[in-house]
Order: sequence, then structure tokens, then C-alpha cells
Amino acid sequence: MAVDLWCIPLNLTENSLYTGSIIARRITHVLAEMLRRSGAVNHPEMQEALDDVVAEAERMTRLVSGLLALARADAGQEISHATVRLDEIVELVQREVQSISGSVSVELAQLDLAEIEGDADALKQLLLILVDNGMKYTPPNGKVTLSVQTHHDSVLLEVRDTGPGIAAEDLPNIFERFYRSATSRGQEGTGLGLAIARWIAEAHGGSITVSSPLGEGACFTITFPRLRSRSNPSVDDEVAAIHTARLGSA
Repeated sequence: MAVDLWCIPLNLTENSLYTGSIIARRITHVLAEMLRRSGAVNHPEMQEALDDVVAEAERMTRLVSGLLALARADAGQEISHATVRLDEIVELVQREVQSISGSVSVELAQLDLAEIEGDADALKQLLLILVDNGMKYTPPNGKVTLSVQTHHDSVLLEVRDTGPGIAAEDLPNIFERFYRSATSRGQEGTGLGLAIARWIAEAHGGSITVSSPLGEGACFTITFPRLRSRSNPSVDDEVAAIHTARLGSA
């Protein structure tokens, strides 16, 4: 008998689906390593087939993770809220991805001190999605640039790359689930990343937009409400200015 997963409470399916995909991925990696060490994989065709199996296990894990994130969004599940430093999250992500970015440089530009209300883990996931997207489409020796700018009532997070850009006909659809542009179909991915990024931004009371003159790269801009001191809001501007000046002189 067929079972409609969407009719089962999310908390009953979430752990089993995600845990099952993680276990399957780990078993695949273990078996692949055992086969390699045993010498059983002794032909290029066998190695290629084994690599395809491992890659598919990784893709399925990402797909399940993405679907569960969007299922939580559809169910109205709220993220946790605390005061977080967005500039510190950006610095952390830049350090983490720089070591694995290969010939693409991930750099920091303007980085204002910026406090917002939100979930640090979700914000990190949002940033990783956009940085990974930028690295994926940026050619060797290109760069992905991150910046945080504070304004009177808002904080702007920008992720800019030097890739080929996004075709005008694709721009209205790139945040839709499973949407894959013609240029992205040769790349790994599930078509869920940008949809998850939009959900995270909106769950923080923000918005996400993209500008991309074809051939000039893409720039994703996320706008968040700025958390300001209730007693003396002007202090926030002074502290942010001092922080930016120190970064510029470093």
C-alpha cells in the first residue's frame, strides 16, 4: 500500500528519512573503500562506476536534507532567535571554505559589525549555499567576495562572484524548487539550494535578490532587519564605524 509521506507528521518522518540517508551514505563510503583496498577495483571502468555510486549517495543525502528543510518551512516551523553577529559568521565561513575552494579565491570585502536577530546555524547554512554556488560557477583564478554593510535600519549581506553570470530568462526562476538553468545542468546539485536560501532569509524577516549582467558574474544580496540598541541606537553606528576602520587598517 502506498504511503503519502506528506500526511505523516513531520517529526515522525524527519529522523527516519535523514538518518536513513546518512547511514546509506556511510555504508557506501565504507564499501567503496574496502573494495579499493582489496584490489578488486582494478580497471578504470570499475573505478569510474564506483565513483558514480559514491557521488549518487552524496547527492541523495543532499536531496533528502534539502527536502526536509523545505518541509519544515512548509509546516511553518520557526527558527530559533537570538542575537547573532552576522559579520562573525561571514568571517567563519570564509575561513572554512578558503581551504577547499581550489583555484577560486574566497575573499572578504567591507565587513561592518552587524547584529541581527536569528539562528546562527541557519545563517551559516544560507551563506554556505551562496558561497558554494559562487565557487561552482566561477572559473579558475576567479573569486567570490563576501561583504556585510550596516545601514540605518537594515543589514546587507552580499555574495558576489566573477562567474559567467545568469541569463535574464533564468533570473525570475532561480529561487524556485528544483529549477535548473541550462548552464547549471552540467553541474552537481539538487536544485533546492537557492530555495532553501530564500526560506532562511525570509524566516529572518529579510529578503534575497540577485543581479547578474550576463558575463559579469552574479551578486546575491540578502537584506535583514538591523538589531539596534533600544537605549541609544546611535551607539550602534559608532561601534560599527570603529570596527570597519580597524578592519581596513589591518
